[in-house]
Amino acid sequence: MRTWERKNYTVEERELDYDLHEFAVIQNGEIIGIIVPETIEDMEQIIEDLDNGEGVNGWEDGMGNTISIPEKRITVKGVELDYTNLYNDAKVPVRFSATIIIDEYDGEKLIVDAIAEETNETFGVEKGEHFDPGDTVTVADVLGE
Repeated sequence: MRTWERKNYTVEERELDYDLHEFAVIQNGEIIGIIVPETIEDMEQIIEDLDNGEGVNGWEDGMGNTISIPEKRITVKGVELDYTNLYNDAKVPVRFSATIIIDEYDGEKLIVDAIAEETNETFGVEKGEHFDPGDTVTVADVLGE
């Protein structure tokens, strides 16, 4: 299996189904997308395009999604979240720690993922679960800007 290096990510060819291979798009050690070709011909075209130096930003992944390569990915661990204002009558406090993932595109930073570092019954997340942190968590809050 081959690997193609690009400016701030790599594409790794991986076995999928017999002779058909998929292509994992990896940035900073994290898979940010997987391109799954429908046919051997599609796979061969992807390999040719990658061999010719093309980048995968904007490509379809074969599942209806578009691959977006952020200029920069920021991972902030131990962010203390407090959703008490959303659950006024909760018996269990709605405070817990999470890892927040921020991607930067053209200088604009966006929260793209959150992962609970502990379980919180009231909010309904388990430790290690990905969740939408909602509009109350902002990039400025997370980064202290």
